[in-house]
Amino acid sequence: MRISRTKRRVFKAVLFVMLCSFLEILSFGAFRLREGRWYSWSTAAQIRNSAGSSSTKLSLPVDTSATGAVHPYVGCVMPPNWEPNKMNMTWGEELTNHPCDGFPSFRPVVQKRSPNTVIIGLFGGSVAEIFYYQGIPVLLEKLKEDPKYRGREFVVVCMATGGFKQPQQLMALNYLLVQGGELDVLINVDGFNEVAFHASGNQKQGVFPIYPRSWAARVGQIRDPHVLKLYGQAAILESDLRENGEFFSSVPMYYSPTCHLLWRATNQSLIRRLQAAKVAIENDHERDVLDRPGFGYHPSSEEEVYEELVGIWESSSRLIGELCAANAIQYYHFLQPNQYVEGSKPMGDDELQIAFREDHPYREGVTRGYPLLRQAGERLALSGENFTDLTDAFRETQESVYIDDCCHFSDLGNRILAERIAEAILKSPN
Repeated sequence: MRISRTKRRVFKAVLFVMLCSFLEILSFGAFRLREGRWYSWSTAAQIRNSAGSSSTKLSLPVDTSATGAVHPYVGCVMPPNWEPNKMNMTWGEELTNHPCDGFPSFRPVVQKRSPNTVIIGLFGGSVAEIFYYQGIPVLLEKLKEDPKYRGREFVVVCMATGGFKQPQQLMALNYLLVQGGELDVLINVDGFNEVAFHASGNQKQGVFPIYPRSWAARVGQIRDPHVLKLYGQAAILESDLRENGEFFSSVPMYYSPTCHLLWRATNQSLIRRLQAAKVAIENDHERDVLDRPGFGYHPSSEEEVYEELVGIWESSSRLIGELCAANAIQYYHFLQPNQYVEGSKPMGDDELQIAFREDHPYREGVTRGYPLLRQAGERLALSGENFTDLTDAFRETQESVYIDDCCHFSDLGNRILAERIAEAILKSPN
């Protein structure tokens, strides 16, 4: 008996729908295995958005995106045409800030105290900046449990900026205070940038460690056409990363676990190509900048370099503490976790593939610098500073937390970080 063309089409359509449904079910289970929780549209969107933010901000020795305007006091800030990524805001904060502030804060950074508010300033690099978007809601819910905060409005200002390292946090605090800004609580999450960036950036140009990241590129000129071409390729890849996340966050892909897995595969491919461009830039980047201030630093040993880097970090934190004490600000300092700290987190094959590179240019800085940071942190704590070492924050976490091979966390990682930060604040006698 001959089957009509219409029935054949219906049969093929049914088979196609069944195949798609089967793939969605498989992808639903795969998401659970990878992320340690069941798939939800909002969770998947947050993972895509946070991955896009972290990958584009710190992928290169010099930001080729819109960020990185030179600033006379803090090194570099967001440019005047900066527009925040509203997709990353998970807690409904209304944008009231003016972009000339230069910081990625939805509220103006200059705030005045009142009896009914608690003004929290968040300081650090990109990990702290992403925490502003993803971790702050969890932190505030925990802090509301404390009687001294109950019934008061939390006002959070973000002075954290991707790439910042000490003394930029210290300078940012001075910049805020000299304008008349006030804080009740200062949270500083840092440590990684201070030791990871120098070897792969400033050190190659003989830049003194206290200078901001990629200082040669910020004040110098790129003369080599090949290097210019590499920067152009990297800028295109950064744009592709953002557009890839936006595409898979649009309807109907937004609702599909299968599309989320496709996004992850394409995202990792783009990141690998971007990392290759980064390595090529680092290998080929030559500039005639030794006559500029800050250049000509040639330490006698690697040990001297890391002692200098950690010394800057430690003394900057002490000075922040003194400024906070003089201005009635509660100061809480946290050493951020990182996957290259040995034994700091159990990693499955999937997370290792995403988050760990044997030859990563930042790995040496972590392995050499973090032991010194932890020792310096102990000294800070003994001197009375509210310092907490969070390098073990993910030690018992089996689920994937790291979203790239640099230092950044998923929504789950930021929730864990928020819980640990809240615990430290609530336990403090202040």
